[in-house]
Amino acid sequence: MPLTINTQEYEITRRRFLKMAMITMGAVVIAGSGVSCASQPSSHSEVTTIDTPEFIFEKENHMKSRLLVTYATAAGSTVGVAEAIGKTIATSGYAVDVKPIKNNPSLKGYQAVILGSAVHGKRWLPEATEFVENHQEELKKLQVAAFCVHIMNLGTDEKSKKNRLTYLDPIRSLLPIVDEGYFAGRGVDPDTSTRFERFMAGLMQIPPGDKRDWEKIGAWADNVKIIE
Repeated sequence: MPLTINTQEYEITRRRFLKMAMITMGAVVIAGSGVSCASQPSSHSEVTTIDTPEFIFEKENHMKSRLLVTYATAAGSTVGVAEAIGKTIATSGYAVDVKPIKNNPSLKGYQAVILGSAVHGKRWLPEATEFVENHQEELKKLQVAAFCVHIMNLGTDEKSKKNRLTYLDPIRSLLPIVDEGYFAGRGVDPDTSTRFERFMAGLMQIPPGDKRDWEKIGAWADNVKIIE
């Protein structure tokens, strides 16, 4: 009996295979880039709105300088990090404002600035880089520290350390940075993520769950070089 093939069914199967192959190849390309699956909506119809609040931390009779902590976030991890940094610095007697970069905060009245961003594609979010570009001359007159929130290259090995340092290369080329911090963010939540999100996270070797180390974040804020 001659072999017969349902060409329509074959074409559908072929298209499905090619689509999955392209998705997989895309995941492999961005592996190691600092991109987190947690930042992506679970479906095309779902729109994720990330809160970007402002905070003010100051003692009633603060006698020291006023600092700005400004941040850019994609999935929300960086909000908590920026808040913790601001709150910690304020315990030393400084007045600290924590504001989202997307609101283009003014730099007037501040003696120092801490800039922070989530890392996607081995770089800060575009809004954070654009803020530095637009305020480059003002920032050069201030003490500036910077921090990154990422989910890749979390190890203590030399390769991970080297990869982390490249995240700030574009920022260092624009202005001097007196101190740098690198903090783990959040991966895919195993309790709320879809099976596909968990699969992609595993494929890219992204650790699941919240990896933020509040002790490490607080220690950095306690000793950041822009404060006396």
